[in-house]
Amino acid sequence: MMKTANAYNQKLIIITFNLKEDLINKPSWRYNYIKNYLLDNNVSHIDSYKILKEKSKNDVKEINSYFGVDKHNNKKSFKYIVNELVKNYKAM
Repeated sequence: MMKTANAYNQKLIIITFNLKEDLINKPSWRYNYIKNYLLDNNVSHIDSYKILKEKSKNDVKEINSYFGVDKHNNKKSFKYIVNELVKNYKAM
């Protein structure tokens, strides 16, 4: 993946997503494993957990407002994540 991006002089950005339960309780071991892997391999990472955790200030009602009935991120949470993506894209 990185070799291909480098061959075409492209910047790779990975966005990770977490479950609502991760935001309410704590993320599984996978969160730090993936975060560290991306960091160790110099891959740009948009961390939706961090973004939504900061926006919610640990308010469970606010966290619930980021997810639809199907447990996927909704328009509100994607707005915060896309804003971070645009901010990072402009910095490139």
